[in-house]
Amino acid sequence: GAKGGEEAKAPLERFLAGPYRFSPSQKAQAEAFLGKIESGTVDDISARMKREVERKEALRKKLTEELAAARESRTREPARALARALALREEAKAGDELKVVEQCEAFIADMKKYLEKARKLKGEADDFERDRKYKEAAERIETLKGDFPNTEEARSSTYPLEILTRPSGVKIRNLQTGEQAGVSSEGRFVYRMRAGELVRLQFEKAGWGSKDSLVKEKTAGRLSVELTEKHLVWSKPLGVVP
Repeated sequence: GAKGGEEAKAPLERFLAGPYRFSPSQKAQAEAFLGKIESGTVDDISARMKREVERKEALRKKLTEELAAARESRTREPARALARALALREEAKAGDELKVVEQCEAFIADMKKYLEKARKLKGEADDFERDRKYKEAAERIETLKGDFPNTEEARSSTYPLEILTRPSGVKIRNLQTGEQAGVSSEGRFVYRMRAGELVRLQFEKAGWGSKDSLVKEKTAGRLSVELTEKHLVWSKPLGVVP
């Protein structure tokens, strides 16, 4: 390397500068050898510089390609895209790739805004539901799933449907699965619907006629169900005189 070349040159230069006498050919040979050492040192520095340039170019190419892949996966895997961009920014900083750092920071800021909008919509839906404004809550969930489909908030959210029954104490069954969803305590029950789910419900209570209902809109917010009371009809056996 460069250090090794300098160490090799030093004693030879001191020897040539000393009180010793050389024949012209000896001196020429020694000076030629010094030239080779000097040339080797320069060549070594040049090779190292070339390798460093190639390393930085390869790093820049890798970071740029991975950032492009993170951008491409933004809608499909938003949380993972953000995490990847954060890691790439640190790698770019360590490699002194300032342009890539700037690109990462711009994408990170964009992704944080995107995810914050999803959290805000979910928060609004929760607030509406606490206030028993189920239609407004369901509409926020619809927007959340449409505009921010693969965020954690969208994946975990369901549409609320307030079911009001008359009478109270009605059993609510999901006809698709056969499972009982719940009972309308005090004439009210909140059913949760998944996106893409066909919701057909059956309502029944002893002494009352049952009823089925298909929920066509996930954003309906409310469903009112009124059962008809059964009336017993007494009949007399044939041949019996009152």
